[in-house]
Amino acid sequence: MITIYCLTEPLYWIIPWILQSLAYFFILRKMGLKKWTAVIPFLAERQFTKVLFRKMRTFYRPFVIAAILGIAAYYLDPAVGMGRLYMWVAYVVYGIFLIRLYWRLGKSMGKGKLYRILMILLPPIFLIILGLGKAHYEPLMLKPRKQHSKPVRFLLRGGFALVSIAEVLVIVAVVGFFTIRTTPPVPLVGAIMSDTYNDTKDITDTGEVVTREDAMGNAASTIQSIKPGREHFFPSHENDKNVVVAAYIIGSNLEDKNGLASINIRQMVEATKQGNGLTFVLEAGGSKRWFTREIESSSVGRYIVKDGKVTKVQDLPEDTCMAKEKPLADFLSWTKEQYPADRYMLVLWDHGGGVPMGYGHDDLNERTGDMEGMTTMRVSEVVNAVKKSGITFDIIGFDACLMQDIEIATAFEPYADYYLGSEEVEGGFGWFYTHAFGRLASNPGMSSEEFGRAMIACYDPYNTVTMGDGDKPITTSTLSFVDLALAAPAYQKLEKVLGAAGDAVVKDPMAYADMAGAASSAYAFQDNIQIDLIGFLKILDKMDYDEDICSHEEKVDLIRSLQASVLYRNGASAKGINGISFAFPYKEIYYYKETSAELKKLTLKTEKKTFDRIFSIMAAQQKKDLDKKEEEFNADPTLQSAIALLNTTDYTEEPWYIKGFEDYDQAKAFIDIPLEETAEGYRIQLPKKAWKLINDCQTIAYQKVKSKKYGTLSRYLGTDHIGSIDADGNPMVSMDDNWVHIDGRLVCYEAEPVQETDEGEVFTGKVKARLNDTYNVKLKIEWDAVKSDSDAPVTGHVVGFDYEDSGSLLTNFLASKGPTQLEAGDTIEFLFDYYDEEGNLVTTKPVGKRLVVTKQDRLTVTDEPLGECDITFGGALTDIYQRVMTTEQIEMHLPQ
Repeated sequence: MITIYCLTEPLYWIIPWILQSLAYFFILRKMGLKKWTAVIPFLAERQFTKVLFRKMRTFYRPFVIAAILGIAAYYLDPAVGMGRLYMWVAYVVYGIFLIRLYWRLGKSMGKGKLYRILMILLPPIFLIILGLGKAHYEPLMLKPRKQHSKPVRFLLRGGFALVSIAEVLVIVAVVGFFTIRTTPPVPLVGAIMSDTYNDTKDITDTGEVVTREDAMGNAASTIQSIKPGREHFFPSHENDKNVVVAAYIIGSNLEDKNGLASINIRQMVEATKQGNGLTFVLEAGGSKRWFTREIESSSVGRYIVKDGKVTKVQDLPEDTCMAKEKPLADFLSWTKEQYPADRYMLVLWDHGGGVPMGYGHDDLNERTGDMEGMTTMRVSEVVNAVKKSGITFDIIGFDACLMQDIEIATAFEPYADYYLGSEEVEGGFGWFYTHAFGRLASNPGMSSEEFGRAMIACYDPYNTVTMGDGDKPITTSTLSFVDLALAAPAYQKLEKVLGAAGDAVVKDPMAYADMAGAASSAYAFQDNIQIDLIGFLKILDKMDYDEDICSHEEKVDLIRSLQASVLYRNGASAKGINGISFAFPYKEIYYYKETSAELKKLTLKTEKKTFDRIFSIMAAQQKKDLDKKEEEFNADPTLQSAIALLNTTDYTEEPWYIKGFEDYDQAKAFIDIPLEETAEGYRIQLPKKAWKLINDCQTIAYQKVKSKKYGTLSRYLGTDHIGSIDADGNPMVSMDDNWVHIDGRLVCYEAEPVQETDEGEVFTGKVKARLNDTYNVKLKIEWDAVKSDSDAPVTGHVVGFDYEDSGSLLTNFLASKGPTQLEAGDTIEFLFDYYDEEGNLVTTKPVGKRLVVTKQDRLTVTDEPLGECDITFGGALTDIYQRVMTTEQIEMHLPQ
């Protein structure tokens, strides 16, 4: 057992090892066994087994299992995570054998039960006493072997051997599967990297690019009249001879597990083969493994990529945390000093999480202790590091998710001419570096706009190969190239609109309703932490038709200024995506705490003031709703509103909360809204005035089931989109015999916003599940696009998943650069919540057989009959304050 622990703490266990070896030596001598085996305790324990047990399987089974687990733990890292779990399981398995061994050993030496217990608890001490003491060994009377004929003995031995081999193979397969999933071996990652490189090496700028002229249409003629905030730092690059790209690469789990950073570094290598005008200067670290030959695992260092070669230039201290401001600032200052150039670009590579989550996670030296569990660099810290460097950049870009925000672009405006980033999560393989940077290597005088266009034009073809299904475009992938000289004055106009909005919402709830309606309808990105800015403003212009917030001309002028600043964006992204977002987490108030703190650090005072007001209004109204629901529920526990109560949080104690909005709007949150049956469905009896406050309406459904422990329960099936409207244009509640199934298994499905694409509407949703018996997740579902006038049945697909356990974005942020994907061998159980007749949540458990994933895209999502059962359903309405109201419940027996 000590051998196993020596894998983790060799210095700490060296003394117990020596003591145990000495004890074994003296005991073996007393027993007349091979004394030299005491040097390796396992061998000595094997010797003891020969005389203390009837069968050697008693030793070999726990030894082999512990050895397999120990090897796997050592491969992963026996001090953390799955490696530590393996070590403890190995300890328990072999420890049980040792307990039996020491008990029999003490008995054979004539020791009583108390001594044997002490020998088990403190083996090094009491084994030495046993070996040096006067105790004599007396062989135990073992149960005699049962006599069999020679053929029978042969068959029994063969059978036991086959069972043992099968047992070992099963253990190796199970442990190997989870070990490889946790940390794929180098040859496997290398093979995947080679395949990816070969599949993508010939990609060029053939993808569709949406220019600002395309986006502005007839208004494109106004571009020349839009005044930039300043002249470009570099009006022309035609005389440039050398370009330095400073690439700050925090490898994190992206490199450690899949070699994603190394794939991009290999593309950089290929780019520099195309000319001598380009040098990549890298700082690389933050990962326990590296798959670039020149970068040592668990190291932090600086490198250059030049003329098709990677060369180490400088080692950095191994405890350098790259997710902090100072290392980034030092790297940039060092780059400027050591590698003077006509032209500088900056690439920041790793995870990204927009304004609230920042950039970069160091797996090697994790950042701790300063951001309530956050391990990333704030956007404000990145900006400060760029400022301290003294470099004026041609282009700054994040090869990371969710970083194309107007707030971030504005913060970088004093230090760069252009900004490249993604509004949404990026594909796991990031940007494609070979083509555009290769052209730059051969022509250092290439214009910034031409370079930006080439990067954008490669993005969709690259994602189609690395993420797509055949030639199917990836509509959720985004990349855009922004002119910062135009973005900064556009943000100044945005501040005026937001300032006017902040004043308006304080005075008039209808102004708040306009802002909320626009935010609810605009395209939202990953977990709703940010929304498309131009889409938001277009919707706001329609909703604010009476100009309570600002004039139509002001909003149009702002929209055109923003569109003019987005020079290029990729063409495959869904409708509603316009190339630049802003940090307005309207649908997820949970994320506003971090957003508000960062807006303050970025000195975006007007935006923070307005958002503080909006979210304070929302928090105050939700608190009133919470208080009312508690009161109603105490009076009548049978009300279904108790279910909505379970997911309500009081945000009036947050640091951004402004007091004074407690009586802002007297509009009440309705309880058990009546329904009227019609031929088309059930009409929701909500006052006409109240409908103006409703942003979303869905059907919520429950299935009646019997439970031996709880009696009759309501199984929550989830929510689905409303399918019909009444004469006034308001949604109606209806339910048919079908519900969502995955591979024929019933699931709890919750509808998400609809995406508009060129092919039609794409309905989306999430499904509650447990992954690999360990993690609670939400599977992401996308249905095939449908035209608005089509009634044809469609099929859905699982496109990835989010972790649910953390209750925050952090787990998803650290999980993957792109959408987290299911892998072959994953197991899924579909979870359901169960409520009693009083509306209390009594249990959450899986239903149906466990599903084993062979390939993610083979999981089909369909509407299928529920079969014979009793269901209840109603409406779930979300208002502008993100309060959820439920209608009365309709009971129905299926099939009808």
